[in-house]
Amino acid sequence: MSGLVNTRKTFNQRYGSFEARVCLPDGNGDGKVDGFPAWWTNGPSSVPWPDHGEIDILEGIGGGTKASLHYVDPVYHGGTYSPTPLAGCHNFGSQWTSSGVTFYYDGKPMWSHAFAGTLSQFLIFNYAVRQHTGEAITPGTAVRVDWVRVWA
Repeated sequence: MSGLVNTRKTFNQRYGSFEARVCLPDGNGDGKVDGFPAWWTNGPSSVPWPDHGEIDILEGIGGGTKASLHYVDPVYHGGTYSPTPLAGCHNFGSQWTSSGVTFYYDGKPMWSHAFAGTLSQFLIFNYAVRQHTGEAITPGTAVRVDWVRVWA
């Protein structure tokens, strides 16, 4: 099973800071993130992907975590993996300005990159099941979101 919540019809913002305390599952106790949890922003569906931009503040991929950007003009699809798996509870955030996006883990800047996206973004949290991530989903595992903060 997979699950998703978003603010598509209730909240959108252009630029600002986006932060959430997310508890990532490690159901089998190996220190790696289970499944494919994600915390991200996305642009309006009236504009095709990736033209509207996408800011992936957190992606649990292959047992670790990654932050990435997707957009065109100029074309960019890329990101940075965390140096160690971040299973457990952590603060994941980004600061988006007209010049780019800086990603933060537990209040520490991880990396920055220019971002050409100029359209308002809505918030998305999801926990997807993907067998090819390298991590099994242990029954009863879940992603917990303690809080979300967004400010201009």
